[in-house]
Amino acid sequence: MVEFHLIAEMQPAMIPTSPASGMPTTRVGFQIFDGSYSLISSLVSIKCFAFHLGSGKDLVRIRGVFCLRCYSVRPFEKSRGKPRSGSDGQLTSYVAMLRGINVSGQKIVKMERLRASFGALGFSRVRTYVQSGNVIFEAPNDSSDSLSGKIKEMILRDYGFSVPVILRTSAEMKKIAGDNPFLTERGIDHSGLHVTFLSELPEKAALGKLDSLNGDPDQFRIRNREVYLYCPNGYGRSKLSNSAFEKLLSVEATTRNWKTVNMLVEMSSV
Repeated sequence: MVEFHLIAEMQPAMIPTSPASGMPTTRVGFQIFDGSYSLISSLVSIKCFAFHLGSGKDLVRIRGVFCLRCYSVRPFEKSRGKPRSGSDGQLTSYVAMLRGINVSGQKIVKMERLRASFGALGFSRVRTYVQSGNVIFEAPNDSSDSLSGKIKEMILRDYGFSVPVILRTSAEMKKIAGDNPFLTERGIDHSGLHVTFLSELPEKAALGKLDSLNGDPDQFRIRNREVYLYCPNGYGRSKLSNSAFEKLLSVEATTRNWKTVNMLVEMSSV
């Protein structure tokens, strides 16, 4: 369950409430933040989202600002009040991981603009996590190659540069997190865990080249299109870099720390 903090930028008297419960009875313009208070979406229309609120304990006031804990956030199609879907009526939740944006002042992308760009592609429930290029969205089921191609074209068109874009479905992300082989090993500090996501399954002949990366204290385990890393001295000091895997395996790669992986699993599951 993702815990959203909804900040109502208005005076308490302006929030319509029920005489019986004192709780809000209508949708209002909130700003939606994730657990780290990174802005996910700013609502400009009460028709954009519906909120399912918990008990009265979910309504608190912090320094004159009302905060609401929301347990589901659902986008609406303007014309019909329903999420967009494919011919089979089903939407798939995806996680897009963009590599190399907002790093050392290079390839700067504002998350609010990035969400708008994804929405312009027809994707729904577009959300971002932190500033490093993690986008969660829903779309009719399609091949990852097709979707990532569309996103790459959009990035080049809207921002004027190219970046690798690696896609996983919500179900794939959940399996990836559960399959981490380091979780069953003793003495592993989870803060040293990372996952390198590959754009495609590497050729078997190329896997033997990875022997050159072996060396204490860093360790890695490759499973399908993921490389699980353990870097006890920090990822920044490790030679298990994206560039190293790309060079040896002839694929694109991007890496996320273990906290981010678990947050993306959680956000893409609701």
